[in-house]
Amino acid sequence: MHKQNITGNITIPNKDIEILKKHFSHCFDKNRNFDIEKFKKELSKNEIDFSKESYGMDWLGKSYARLLASDEATTLLQENEEFNQKEENKNSQNLLLKGDNLEVLKHISNAYYEKVKMIYIDPPYNTGGDGFNNSKLSPFKSKF
Repeated sequence: MHKQNITGNITIPNKDIEILKKHFSHCFDKNRNFDIEKFKKELSKNEIDFSKESYGMDWLGKSYARLLASDEATTLLQENEEFNQKEENKNSQNLLLKGDNLEVLKHISNAYYEKVKMIYIDPPYNTGGDGFNNSKLSPFKSKF
């Protein structure tokens, strides 16, 4: 009769552990267990401060733009009653606001705080017109 060998503890090689062993062998104890605290101390030696790293945009007039953004809205929103009375618009839950993006955002930041699902801003840059058509989304228009 032939004796059969059975392997009981098959483990999948962990490439991450192998990389750690290669580059941070001093972060393993004598039982070959990874010591996360030693590893954290090793990383903190390099003093990587991710909170100081970020992307940013700078442009001429940025400080003035921040000042304008913090001012109160100086415009008035008025319902477009004629449009809202149309049969196809009676169940609309959408809002289309036409006007200066900054002014419109000032209005909705307070009035619709934590109620807005999506804001789609589509500025028609340098076209000479607003480029909007009155679709089924427009229960309000802005007066400036």
